[in-house]
Amino acid sequence: MDSTGLPYQVIFIVDSITGYELQTGDEIGLFSDTLCVGADAYSGIGNFAVTAWEGSQQYYLPGFANGDSIRAVVWADLGNGMNEYEVDPVYVTGDGTFGYGSYSSCYFNLISVEPDLEVSETEHDFGYIQTGEESDSWSFVVRNIGSDTLDFDMTLSHDSAFVLSYDTTAGIPAQDSITVNVNFFPFRNGLHIDTVFVSNSMQEGQTEQIILMGTGTSWVVFTKPDSADWTLEENQDRISDNVWITRKDIQSLFNIAQEDGYSGENGSPVGTLWADTSTAASESASYTNFVAMHGGNPHSLIGDTVSLYLSQSDSYYDVLFISFTGGNSGGGFSYLRNDAWLLSNQSDQILNEFSLSNNYPNPFNPTTTFSYQLSNTVPVSFKIIDLTGKTIRTINEGLKPSGQHTIQLDASNLSSGIYFCVFNAGNFQKAQKIMVMK
Repeated sequence: MDSTGLPYQVIFIVDSITGYELQTGDEIGLFSDTLCVGADAYSGIGNFAVTAWEGSQQYYLPGFANGDSIRAVVWADLGNGMNEYEVDPVYVTGDGTFGYGSYSSCYFNLISVEPDLEVSETEHDFGYIQTGEESDSWSFVVRNIGSDTLDFDMTLSHDSAFVLSYDTTAGIPAQDSITVNVNFFPFRNGLHIDTVFVSNSMQEGQTEQIILMGTGTSWVVFTKPDSADWTLEENQDRISDNVWITRKDIQSLFNIAQEDGYSGENGSPVGTLWADTSTAASESASYTNFVAMHGGNPHSLIGDTVSLYLSQSDSYYDVLFISFTGGNSGGGFSYLRNDAWLLSNQSDQILNEFSLSNNYPNPFNPTTTFSYQLSNTVPVSFKIIDLTGKTIRTINEGLKPSGQHTIQLDASNLSSGIYFCVFNAGNFQKAQKIMVMK
């Protein structure tokens, strides 16, 4: 308010404030009943003196009258924007009325604002994680935006593949927060879904939800980017103790665990044999070295499933190449890899239970339809992967009953080109190439 009559100061002792710590820019207003007689913004330094102004009937000036009760209000952001909160002063100097001595001093409590919880996220998809392995940690924040301690409960909807961890077993103090870390441990192939419920124990009905999703898979998505350092572990597909597949900038694939680079003599990678069909359809006589398998044209492999055999461990893998940079352009490549030995032992049973038909039309613009058959109720999901190996879309169908189902993919926001669809239904997985043509 504008200056009127004589000034009177009320000093707020900042280091004695309880219930809330003043922030730079917070404002305190002094009131006589409902009339604001003084206000100021806190500078962030030292104690906070707010000047009120006495009124004058003679000169028609609004303000307080000596003996009026001092009422204080703070405008502050407690986490949900600037709001007005009543103050409960405790006076060190003065009796709580204007005009007492030359000034008053006090500390204050905010008149209780109920604890109010807020969460930073509403959902998260961990994507594809190897079954039996642990994901990287993801976190969300639980905030108490009230002025009293928040007692809360946090539960998952059922025992699941998601694990929560946080540092407090007590409540969250006013204006404070905790970070909750979440890890995904898929114990089976297929889609996992759960919900975190965070409930305010002191305010009935206030519950926030965070939906968690993730897919356990035996498929590995491996990418060695163009011009990446092939000597680093993250740029090597370490399939076994002695087979680490990578590629130098201008060479074909090689096994850096057993050789220094591509060898034209043996067609590299050492310790591997390849067949230009899936493991289930291959015969032992069809396996050869990598270069002989693709006939000097590795780009012909993109979108097709080939079989990889590791002789030293007598193990087979299905590999679906997503990209293979040609010429001297950086030596990048990426593929999906599955443990085909498991598939070969279970293929008859699984294929009798589940199937995914080729999408129609293909190529398409902008929509195409997938048909799939289920013999029992299982979680179903689709992932769309681009040629760099990046997951660009996840479609979670949830639990689907037995029978024939269809799903339509709308590619209106995708560029023209080749993509891969990875279909998951329980323990059944299949990857197939799709083409958007605009």
